Amino acid sequence: APPRENRNGKRRKTASSSAAAAPSASKRAVITEMQSAHSMVIDEAGPVEIVRATRACEAEIFSGFRGYPSMMDKSVHRKLEEAAALVAGADLVVFSGAGTSGRLCWAACQLLERKAKSAGRRVLCTTSLAGGNRAFKKAVEHAEDDAKSASEALERILEAHPGADPSKVVLVGVSCGMSATWVASQILRSLDLGGKAILLGFTPFEGCRGLFAEDHVKRRLASSEESVVILDPVVGPELVTGSTRLKSGTATKICLEIVVLLSLQDLADRENSQPSWHLKNIVAQLQRRAARVPTPKSLLGQYRSALGVYDSSLSLLNDFMIDSHPLSVGAATLREKGRIIYAGYGREGVLGLIDASEQLPTFGCQEDDFQGFLLDGKVDEDVLAVVGEERTLPHFLRTLEGLGRRDTVVLIFNLRRLAMCPQSAHREALRTVKEVQAKASLGFSVVAVLACPTDLRLKASSPLESLSQVLFALDSVVDFFLEDPGQLGCCRDFDLAAEAAIKSALNCFSSGANILNGKVFGNVMIDVRISNKKLLERATKIVMMVAEVDRMAALESVMRVLGVGHLDGRALRALQAKHGEAVDPSIHFSSQDLQLCIDRGSALRRVVPAAVLLATGRCAEVGEARETLEFWQDPSNGGRTLRDIVKG
Repeated sequence: APPRENRNGKRRKTASSSAAAAPSASKRAVITEMQSAHSMVIDEAGPVEIVRATRACEAEIFSGFRGYPSMMDKSVHRKLEEAAALVAGADLVVFSGAGTSGRLCWAACQLLERKAKSAGRRVLCTTSLAGGNRAFKKAVEHAEDDAKSASEALERILEAHPGADPSKVVLVGVSCGMSATWVASQILRSLDLGGKAILLGFTPFEGCRGLFAEDHVKRRLASSEESVVILDPVVGPELVTGSTRLKSGTATKICLEIVVLLSLQDLADRENSQPSWHLKNIVAQLQRRAARVPTPKSLLGQYRSALGVYDSSLSLLNDFMIDSHPLSVGAATLREKGRIIYAGYGREGVLGLIDASEQLPTFGCQEDDFQGFLLDGKVDEDVLAVVGEERTLPHFLRTLEGLGRRDTVVLIFNLRRLAMCPQSAHREALRTVKEVQAKASLGFSVVAVLACPTDLRLKASSPLESLSQVLFALDSVVDFFLEDPGQLGCCRDFDLAAEAAIKSALNCFSSGANILNGKVFGNVMIDVRISNKKLLERATKIVMMVAEVDRMAALESVMRVLGVGHLDGRALRALQAKHGEAVDPSIHFSSQDLQLCIDRGSALRRVVPAAVLLATGRCAEVGEARETLEFWQDPSNGGRTLRDIVKG
């Protein structure tokens, strides 16, 4: 490691050593909750403009944001290597997260377990997802805020692995905004038991919130350099403000996979180790160098190339056929209150399931508006445990029978990985796609998301060639072309470069469709489902911004829509007078009142839009606000957006 002194010989402050000190205002900023300059008026944009804004936002994953450390900084690379070393030396690795972070943790755990097994090694790893396996398909209210359940979940995991030395348990916690109580609680419990921890997020640790921000927690994490690695590269604000499922989710996937790949390389090196002076060791080092052993820099470069999806696509930036543009097709489905059905094979299909699960809390969609299915004829038991039998091929085929002209099916294919599978898999895929094509006579649209290698050679009249021809001839295509996967590799089970590109493309499709359907105001989501205290705070800030009112007026409007009558303006002002500061529900509300808000916020739709109409004075009563939204947002009445209603 490089020296920790600056040019004047004084000790340089590291992120961890300075975290306990009073941070500057810029370091306290929660970057993941800021508005992106690339998308300030994205609600007025068309599909191609949305894709361009997405491309600019995604580029910040690698180029960085302002003066903050980026993924390409050497300091971040060192932390990735330190994290990998912890994982390589662990008896048990526990991946922990809530929402999208938790789902991506599960995917990383699968990667570690299967790649280790293919190399003849046994690695013990598991996932602790806030809300349990049911949260993989649908957000579980209040789960990420439940510290007690988090500690109990970790205890159950440790009891199930009695052979693991507690001092060699590594907790890999992901919280994009450094705020998830679930993750903080499990990290603390792991440290209490003598274990180690890795914390991954994308806002400076100094700006952490919730349990992380409590003085004793912050000091403990900051002072435990030997047992805690804090990975906090900054990738910039999201396309849709606060929606960390987007590029923060992509960065989560990239960081976790790099840690997994480096840890497996570390394990291989340890098994082949000899004394440093030994001739065999010198030869082995030279051979590894010649073979270009993966490094954080080289792996990030390959991910960066894969995420050039927007430049390599022939369809996403095509502004000559706007009506058939994939984002326009998705928006039309949502506008007509239809359903969007994702279906794909293997890990690419799982990415469709993950994207579908994110729509309800992010955009307030109905549970059936987005659904995901796996097309594999046989699904592994560990995958079935989280996705459920109802998300498999037989149920997908039955779902097709009930679709109509308002609906859209999105087929997700990675032709590079499929080309490595036996011809029987090609014939099965061709048969399924042709069945979808035949059922399309019912009137639903079909969109194909296709990852294609630039050097793909198809044998004439082969099932794979026929499949490619059918897919490229569908109603609308999201196509992108991939270079050699390099050190990220590609096999029958994994194609990490293609997965990153497909995740980004699916995020762009679903977010773009919702943006075109009027689900954002400026670049702020305005129909967020309030399923935890973080989203209650976000809803309040959205009302403040859109309605241009102060915090107390915004909070009062939200409480009125939620039907929490005893927390009216007078009660809120009393809380403010008592605490002498702006009222923060997560701090100043009783636990019963906070739970009541989350329970009702999870069940109600259009809480934020209704609160905006109350705060602006456009409507006097909650019932009137709901009737106004129902009338004007109905397609038969013009399908006006909240901006139209507020400004009109």
